[in-house]
Amino acid sequence: MSSNASTITGNFFSSGLRQKVDELMNVLWAGGVNNPMDSIEQIPYLLFLRLLSEKDDLHAALDKRYSRLFSGKWVRYAWGNFVTLTHCCPN
Repeated sequence: MSSNASTITGNFFSSGLRQKVDELMNVLWAGGVNNPMDSIEQIPYLLFLRLLSEKDDLHAALDKRYSRLFSGKWVRYAWGNFVTLTHCCPN
């Protein structure tokens, strides 16, 4: 293994990222996603939802005329509401 690859691997384990991934996998498992490949597939969707919610919050804070993406029937899909449903990952 090259030194660059070992640095990346070391950072993954030492940064706490591995623990967060394990916690997320446990939440998905408890929610009925029992296949590890399905869990891995869901992680990008969750990351996208988180980033989209943050961007929506930012635009709403900068422009009061901004029409929020997560409004009306879609408000329940905003990251903050989704997290409170699962009791997971506050930040």
